[in-house]
Amino acid sequence: MKIVNYEKKHFSQLLPVLQKTWNFSKFFPEAESPRFVYELVLESVLSGPLNHTQIVENDEGKAVGCLVGTIKKNVTTTHKVKAVLDIGKLIVKTLYKILIGKFGPIGEVFERLKEIGSLIGNLERDKAKFDGVVELFILDESLRGKGLGKRMMNTFVSECKQEGAKSITLWTDRGCTFEFYDKYGFEMHRKIHSPILSFPECSENGFVYKFTIS
Repeated sequence: MKIVNYEKKHFSQLLPVLQKTWNFSKFFPEAESPRFVYELVLESVLSGPLNHTQIVENDEGKAVGCLVGTIKKNVTTTHKVKAVLDIGKLIVKTLYKILIGKFGPIGEVFERLKEIGSLIGNLERDKAKFDGVVELFILDESLRGKGLGKRMMNTFVSECKQEGAKSITLWTDRGCTFEFYDKYGFEMHRKIHSPILSFPECSENGFVYKFTIS
């Protein structure tokens, strides 16, 4: 196993890992293929003003996990311009797929997008309060519990510290192994409820974590 920077070849390799970690296909249950949903999610993450990427490659050179994050003090004008252009392209491409029915009935898709937008807006307000953000952190099930996740988080925290960041945030839901964050030293910032997250029958099914860098 080795940890490398993100390359375009990793995109398709990360999709099955993302699919096993998060049940995003439920957002658009009538999509022509779940792959469309996971491509949209991963492209959305990678279209942000990211300046920290770690990709776990196995011995065959295939991506089997990642930690993607943002250290705000390192976000340059170039990062911001690229993010705007990438997001613009993604919006156009996604709108086209919606209009030709790739995500299901158009009316239902736009209603679901409103719910997703509400959730994202809620979470973005939390991000504004912190210096660093873990945007996506996934690892193949077979590799969990072997220290790789901790190693990746240590690297991100160390880089944040070097840049003078004092705090980090991330969010997850009941469908993921959020216990990792408790063990690592993250604290609960707040709990939320969203009908589109896992276990919507629970009064609190989303968790926003924070980590104080000492």
